[in-house]
Amino acid sequence: MSGEVIGIDGLTDQQREGARLAATGWRGVDIAEHVGVAQETVSRWRKKPEYAAAVEAILTEARLEVAGRMADLTDKALDVIEDTLDSKYDRRVKLRAAIAVLQLSGVGRAAPSRSGQQQPSNQAATLGSID
Repeated sequence: MSGEVIGIDGLTDQQREGARLAATGWRGVDIAEHVGVAQETVSRWRKKPEYAAAVEAILTEARLEVAGRMADLTDKALDVIEDTLDSKYDRRVKLRAAIAVLQLSGVGRAAPSRSGQQQPSNQAATLGSID
């Protein structure tokens, strides 16, 4: 390398920036232009285990953040459904909320038949048509 400082992760600042951009979906040619290197250089970076590990670490961190946010939103959504179920107003709204909970929980998706084979349940479909 041309006197570039390599960090503890084995990457230069340019490579780290390239890994960040790659993890967000940038193409190699665009990464090269952005960080000021040749496209062939980015191609060589992609072959380095340290570079691949950096991209994967960034993707993993993003996935974990999304999973955490989804968990938070799920809690909020369940609170809204619970409030709707406890509502003293429109019974049809309450019924639809109850059906949604049952469908999302998987209750009634498949009921065993007398022969032991799984048969789709029509309970949710029947309840869903009640107005």
